[in-house]
Order: sequence, then C-alpha cells, then structure tokens
Amino acid sequence: MTETASEDGAHAVTDRNGGLRDRLSIGLMCFAAIVYMSVVGEILAGRPLDIRASYLSELAARQQSTGQWFRLADLVSSAVVVVATTLLISIRGRWRTWRLSQRLLAIGLYAFGVATIIDSTLTPLDCAISLPECRAQIAAGTMGQTEWLHNVSSGTAGVGIALFAASLLLITVRSWRMCEKRILLACVIAAMVVLLLSLALLVVSEAFGFAPLGIVQRVQVALSCLAIALAPLPLVMRG
Repeated sequence: MTETASEDGAHAVTDRNGGLRDRLSIGLMCFAAIVYMSVVGEILAGRPLDIRASYLSELAARQQSTGQWFRLADLVSSAVVVVATTLLISIRGRWRTWRLSQRLLAIGLYAFGVATIIDSTLTPLDCAISLPECRAQIAAGTMGQTEWLHNVSSGTAGVGIALFAASLLLITVRSWRMCEKRILLACVIAAMVVLLLSLALLVVSEAFGFAPLGIVQRVQVALSCLAIALAPLPLVMRG
C-alpha cells in the first residue's frame, strides 16, 4: 500500500510538472510566432523594399540597415521554437504515445528552428538581391559568393515548415468528427492548405527562375506564424 501511494504521488508530481511544461510551451510558441511575424516588422520599418519583387529574408541582409533587427528577431523566435519543442518532448513517455503525425510535427518544428538559427547567424544574405546595386555587386563578384549557403538553410527551414504544416493539417482533419467547433477546424484546414500551396508556388518560382513572388511569400510567413502558434496544441494530446 505504501509503495502504491508513493507511485501515485510520483505520477501526480509528474503530471503536474508535465502540465506546467505544456502551458509554458504553448506560451513560448505564441511568443515565437509573434516575434517571427516579419511582415509586421516590415511595416514598422516603412517597407524599405518592394513587397512584390523582394523576399523578407532580404530585410535581414548584412548590408540592409534593418538587417541586424530582422536577424535578431529570426534568431530569438527560432531558438524559442526549439526550446518549446524540447519541453514538449521532454515529458516522460510522451514520444512513445504520439502518433506518427505528431512526431513529424515535432521534427518539422526542430528542422525549422535549427535551420533558421543557422540562417540568421551564419548564412544571411550579403545584400538585398531585389535592389539593382546588390545585383551589380553580385555580378562584379564582390557579393553573393555564399548565397548558396543561405539557400540551403532557408530551404531546410521551408522543409520544416511544410512538414509541421502538413502534420497539423492531417491531425486537424482527423479530429473533424470528434470536435464540435468545426468552424475553427475548417479555418485551420484552409489556412494550412493555403500555406502548403504558397510554399509549393515559391519552390516552383525558384526552380524555374520566375520573378520573385514577394506577396505570396509574405502570406506564407504570416500563415507559418499561425501554424507555429497552433503547433503545440496537438502535441499536448495523447496519441
């Protein structure tokens, strides 16, 4: 009886600590989503680049006056995503109870977080490639030699976003019959579908050398922030 009481007490402490970590993770993810919302930062900075012909990563370029602030925002938000995901996974036995979709969601968050940390610290763009003076410097060979590293890190972050967005979409669809708030679920489903479509359009645009789809990318980033904020909710559920 004593052993049973001790075990019950240990489980109660574990559940209490787990609940605290879950709430902290949800709060951290919401914070990360707000900080990562570079579309708002762009507006506050006075939209220094043409939103139709530029990508948000150009605002974080080394030569841009806004660069250090956008790189800092990306670094903070991505580091917080990694910490929050680690807290969610750290609860004993949780990983074993998760479905594959939940595990892939967590892996996607990690991929996004780590790749964005690298992107914001080691591989930012040298200059804003939508500007003529930057393109001239690249053509002259004085800038852009490491642009491929930025493409790798940002591409990996994009794969992470696609992975956790697709996982979130699958989990939401699977919850349709069990949830009464279907209007909210429908909104989440629509948002994740648009997010995945926008990612696909950006990949096609880059692959075939089309003109930058600046507005599409800004929609993608805004919806990615929504996905980051929502991501911990299915991870605190049992598989």
